[in-house]
Amino acid sequence: MGKTRNILTFIPSQGRATFKVRDGHPRLESFHTAEWMPDYASVHAYHHIVKGLAGTRFLHLDIQTPFGESVTDEAVEKALSESLGKKRGLYRLQGWHLFFAEDTNQGSNHRVFAELAVFAANEVNGGEGGGATDKEKIPRLVDAWLPVEAAIESLAENFAIETGQADFQLLLPFASYLYSLLFIAGQPFHLLRLNQENFVEGNTGTWNWNEVETRLIRHREFGLAARPTVTELGMVLPTLSKNDGRAPIPALKNWKIRAWDCGCAKPFKGDWDPKYSSAILVHFGLALAATTGHWESHDGLSGVGHQRNITLRQSFLAAKTTALALILCLTAWGAYLFRHHRVETRIAALAAEARVHGGQVESIERLRIEKNGLEEELLRMQPVWTKPLAWDAILAVITQALPTEAGMEGLAAMNSEGTTRLSFKVWVKDWDEVGAMQEKLSASPYFSHVELSEQKRDSQSGIVAFYVNCRLRRI
Repeated sequence: MGKTRNILTFIPSQGRATFKVRDGHPRLESFHTAEWMPDYASVHAYHHIVKGLAGTRFLHLDIQTPFGESVTDEAVEKALSESLGKKRGLYRLQGWHLFFAEDTNQGSNHRVFAELAVFAANEVNGGEGGGATDKEKIPRLVDAWLPVEAAIESLAENFAIETGQADFQLLLPFASYLYSLLFIAGQPFHLLRLNQENFVEGNTGTWNWNEVETRLIRHREFGLAARPTVTELGMVLPTLSKNDGRAPIPALKNWKIRAWDCGCAKPFKGDWDPKYSSAILVHFGLALAATTGHWESHDGLSGVGHQRNITLRQSFLAAKTTALALILCLTAWGAYLFRHHRVETRIAALAAEARVHGGQVESIERLRIEKNGLEEELLRMQPVWTKPLAWDAILAVITQALPTEAGMEGLAAMNSEGTTRLSFKVWVKDWDEVGAMQEKLSASPYFSHVELSEQKRDSQSGIVAFYVNCRLRRI
């Protein structure tokens, strides 16, 4: 899908319309009849603002060039001087474009559509600075300034593209004027504008439709005579829809006219009345002309307005982007501050909790030290009377723990700080019986902390000797 562009068109006393252009085809969005002038908000909202001018002066110039050569500005200026004669100094060439072209044996024939503007008095008299033309003062904030004729030609070209017809006569009536465009061999051939002031019926101030019919027929015959190969020119009347409510042209009530639906029917926002149909169609044509761009030479602002508006739109976009970036930065900064505050709060809470736990650890450490001190004091305490040891049972346990081939000597008992320690030397022939002896002594209720010294084997006899150290329990 192509890029979407917004276009606004306005014509003095003919309202304004907005279009959304996609894939080169404008779609009507709104139409309002109130007088309007562009402002900065509209420049920012629309990609193109086009002002249409009705009643501009124009001429058709026939120019012949050698075969294959195009028309130049010098050739147009020469043809315009020949056509206007002494009146040439009263008019300024506003713009021109190639209307029709055909190649012949004698060369290439070109028909040029030339738009004229009346010089101001100081320009006619050779003054400097250039005064205002017959157009009103150039409004600010407008991208392009195009004649209504641009809309008529664009409508005809659009009809030819959509229907595939190459020869027809397009008609578009207004309250005070009527346009007739001959389209021949796939090109616009001749444009005629009938002003109501030249076709008034008596003193009624209304159209003299009989004269209008005669003039339109002559215009039609002019096109057929210029192109003998064309035998028929169908009349086409652009409409907003198949039934847009407009009354038919009285001058052509007996003629077969094809209604062409331009696709501008409702729903669209704004004002609606059948009498506005032609105005809406002209706005549609201006949007088409602004889209195609081949009417740039007729732009009354010479492209300056569009460049100025591009600068305004870019400045607005830069300001909008800067503001958006600032908002994003402020949002990110706010989020950072909020998270930083949460982290700081959590750190403070953890620090307070750590202090509490630190105090508890210190208290536990003090209690452990106190407990150890009490235990040491308890060990240092000697009882006044102690129960005698059962030496018969103790010796019996030692005898039972000794292996079959073993012996002992040096039995000694020592009493220190209320604890009786026993020590004796043992010799055995089987090394593997040492561990069994230690287990038997440890299992006895009379012995605790049974420890064996390093075992030494006599290399000649094979006897293993070691010492046994243990504590005695009083039972």
